[in-house]
Amino acid sequence: MQLFWRQGFEATSLNDLTTAMGIAPPSLYAAFGSKEQLFREAIGRYLQQFRCNHAATLQAPEVTAREAFGRLFAAIANGFSGCGHPPAAC
Repeated sequence: MQLFWRQGFEATSLNDLTTAMGIAPPSLYAAFGSKEQLFREAIGRYLQQFRCNHAATLQAPEVTAREAFGRLFAAIANGFSGCGHPPAAC
């Protein structure tokens, strides 16, 4: 997930992926089928983590819908623009 985030799909080579994961190319294909499928699963994992981290914001009974969505949009903006996440230059 982090490798795709830093380099993008096209710039991330199979060698980059297998080195980062500590596996051989046949193992990557056996587990994911393709680089594209690995990318899709990485996106799914990112979304799952985001939901887990921010679900309480939307479900808090003492928070208005307006406030909950304000917090959610702020979290999204911080996630995409924070240091360590391309293309931010910190």
